[in-house]
Amino acid sequence: MRKTSLLRQTIVHGILFFMAAAMILPFLWMVSTSFKTPAEIFDLPPKWIPETPTINNYRELFGSIKFGRPFMNTI
Repeated sequence: MRKTSLLRQTIVHGILFFMAAAMILPFLWMVSTSFKTPAEIFDLPPKWIPETPTINNYRELFGSIKFGRPFMNTI
């Protein structure tokens, strides 16, 4: 394998890695935030892992908001 080919592959893989991270990190942030309390959502500096994980946001989503029918229509 030539040096230029190896260098090119390394550069391409590096670019692909950063592009994949740019696509995945917002999704991971959204999932992390869904387990935070309202106070933790607005904390500065923001934290990736909530100190007190809670599922109250999901309880509200599936309990008080009529979310079931629109969700089932998407499947």
